[in-house]
Amino acid sequence: MNTRPSTIPPELAKMLQTKAQEANSVIQVQTQPFTLQPDEYYRSRTFLLVGRSRAGKSTAVQVIKDPTVLSAPLSFYAQTREPFTEELYVAHRRDGVCDYYKLDMIDTPGLFEHAQGRDSARSDEEIQQMIVKYIRSKTKQLHGVFFVCSFNEGVTSDDTRAIAALLDTFRGTYYDGRIPSGFINLLVTRCEGKLPASRRRIEEQVKAVPEFKDLFTLDPDLKLFFLGALSDDHLTGADAVQKHLSNIIQLRTVLMQHIFRADKPCPVSEIAIVRKEAEDRIARLEDQLQKTVNDLAAKNQALQNMTHQFEVTNQRLQTEIDAHENTQGRLGETKNKLDSSTVFLSSTEQSLRTEKTEHAEAKEQLQKTVNDLVAKSKAYENEVDAHKITRERLASTGEALKSTTADLASERELLRTEKAAHAEAKVQSQKIADDL
Repeated sequence: MNTRPSTIPPELAKMLQTKAQEANSVIQVQTQPFTLQPDEYYRSRTFLLVGRSRAGKSTAVQVIKDPTVLSAPLSFYAQTREPFTEELYVAHRRDGVCDYYKLDMIDTPGLFEHAQGRDSARSDEEIQQMIVKYIRSKTKQLHGVFFVCSFNEGVTSDDTRAIAALLDTFRGTYYDGRIPSGFINLLVTRCEGKLPASRRRIEEQVKAVPEFKDLFTLDPDLKLFFLGALSDDHLTGADAVQKHLSNIIQLRTVLMQHIFRADKPCPVSEIAIVRKEAEDRIARLEDQLQKTVNDLAAKNQALQNMTHQFEVTNQRLQTEIDAHENTQGRLGETKNKLDSSTVFLSSTEQSLRTEKTEHAEAKEQLQKTVNDLVAKSKAYENEVDAHKITRERLASTGEALKSTTADLASERELLRTEKAAHAEAKVQSQKIADDL
C-alpha cells in the first residue's frame, strides 16, 4: 500500500487532510487503543475478507483505516502471500454518543493466485486450507465474511469460480444447513467513481449471474457493499479528488455501519469446512483409535503369553529360590563354623604374634649375648696373646734368672772362697797380731 506521495499539490493535500478530519469526526479508525472511561468498553467484531487474487482485499482494509489513502498500482501478481489480521480500534460518534469497537479484519491470499519470482503459485485448495487453519488458530468466532470482487470489466469467470469455491467453504454453516442472515456479503471494490445508479446496475447484474443463485438462495438478505480508493490517476484536480473522495467516504460509512450492526457472531467451529476438517480429524482419530485398540489387543495377547511364560519362569525361579534357601542354610552353618575357625585363628594369630614378639626379643637378646661372647672371645684371644707374650717374657726372664743364679752361685762360691781366704787371712792376721 502506497503512502501519500510528497508530490501532491498543497491545496489537494490540505483538502485530503480536511476530508480525513471530517470522516474521523464520525468514524475514527486507528491502530492503537483509545483511552476509555471506566463505563466505556470495546465491542468486538471479527470479519474475514476472501476472494480471488488481486480483487482489492488489502486495499479495502486500508481504506477502512484511512479513506484518503492512495491505492497501490494494480499488479499482475498476488500481493498477499499469508493471512494476517489487521487490528483496528474504532470510535463511532453519533447523536452525542460514542461507541468503541475492536475490529479484527482478517486479510487472506486470493484464489487463482499468480506468483512472482521464486514463489510458486499455490492451488486453491492449499489456500483454502491455509485460511481455515489461520482463522481456527486466531479466533473462535466470526461476525461476517466479505466475498471481495472487482467488476471493472464485468463479472469474470474467475469471479464466479472464486465465489463458488468460497461458497463451498461456508455452505452449511450451522447444523441446520443455513447461513446466518447477514453473515456473508459481497464487497465490490474499485467503485470510487460509481454513482448510485451504476451500483444498482452492478447489483442487478450480480443477481442475474447463474453461478451466484446459490449464494442468494442461502441468504435472501445478502447485501452488496461497494468500496473504492484514491489513486494517482485521481490527483488531476480538486474537483475530481473531492468527487471520488466523497463517494469513498460515503461507501466506507455504509460498510462500517453494517460492521457495527453485526452483533451475532458465528462460531468458527460451525463453518462447514472447519467442521468437515474437524469431522475428518475425528475420523482419522477414530481410525487411529481402532488401530490402537487392535494393537492393544495384539499386545494384550502377547502380554498373556508373556504372563504364562512368566508364571512358568516364576515357578522355576521359586524352585531355584528354595534350593538357594537350602544352600543358604548350609552356607549359614558353614559360616558359623568359619566364624568359630576365624575366632580360633584370630586367637592363634594373636598367640603367634606374641610368640613372634617374644622370639624377636629372645633373638635380640641372643644376638646381644653372641655379640658379648664375640667381644669376650676377642678379649680372651687378646689376653691369650698377651699371656703368650708374658710367658715368652717369663721364659726369657727365667733363662736370665738361671744365668744370674749360676753367676750368683759362682760369685757365692767365689765369695765363700774369698771369705774363707779372708777368714784365714784374718786368722793369720790375728795370729800375726797375736804373735806380735
